[in-house]
Amino acid sequence: GLPDGPGGPRGWAMAGALSQEASCLPPRLLGDGLVRVASGLGQHADPARHLPYPAERRWVAQGVGHLDLLSSRAVARRLLEWLGETPLSAPAARTRRRPSAG
Repeated sequence: GLPDGPGGPRGWAMAGALSQEASCLPPRLLGDGLVRVASGLGQHADPARHLPYPAERRWVAQGVGHLDLLSSRAVARRLLEWLGETPLSAPAARTRRRPSAG
């Protein structure tokens, strides 16, 4: 299991949902096409398997399939927010250019 911190396990929980609407029953059951939303959020009926993440450390990416979690801009933004970084909507940092030859 994850090490516990104040208020529950340290970390965050994210799940994808194929539907754009959070309240639809089938998306909650189908989740991201591979993992159900409750499972992705660490929620389980068995207390030994339940991860009590506080609400501010749980998030569902609506309209995002399982493999799409890897390339979703919304997911990247949420991860950056959770990690205390600047979200992707901010201007991107300039990349270093290679010196030109000659």
